[in-house]
Amino acid sequence: MSQVRLILGSTTDEDKAIKITEIWNELEVHYQTSVASCHWHSGDGFAEFVKSLKEEIIVFLGGMSFQAPDIAKSILKNSGKFLPVIGIPTDEAARSAIEDLPKGTGILTTGLNQISLSHSLENAALTIAELVALVYRDDRIYANLKNYHREQKEGDKKIESDFFP
Repeated sequence: MSQVRLILGSTTDEDKAIKITEIWNELEVHYQTSVASCHWHSGDGFAEFVKSLKEEIIVFLGGMSFQAPDIAKSILKNSGKFLPVIGIPTDEAARSAIEDLPKGTGILTTGLNQISLSHSLENAALTIAELVALVYRDDRIYANLKNYHREQKEGDKKIESDFFP
């Protein structure tokens, strides 16, 4: 069973999803991906899709008109499910859509690094992996996160030694 459902607003987000899923594969996070636009699949189709999700952590990735996370959150709340919904914005319009939600519709996000979208995607993947490890009490993911961090740190030390003897 998957621990996370990653939902793309459209297939144009596939390249960004690959960055996230590569990290999840390395960390052994179990996930399933879907493409579901709240605009193209609006109405009962989108609502039924959201209600049918079995994962406890739901992640939306997208840009431009990024209403899917808050619409999904509302659908879940109205059906009696209170689950974390995470939005990974890929541009400023998407970030704004998450920031300006009405009271009672909280969407988690790791934010948008305006200098490097790649940094944003990596940070989001790691943060979600930490949440998965916590929610599912998954020691395997904790160990993989420690290794990932150690490898990143060792790589940084090599660079630092070139500049700061």
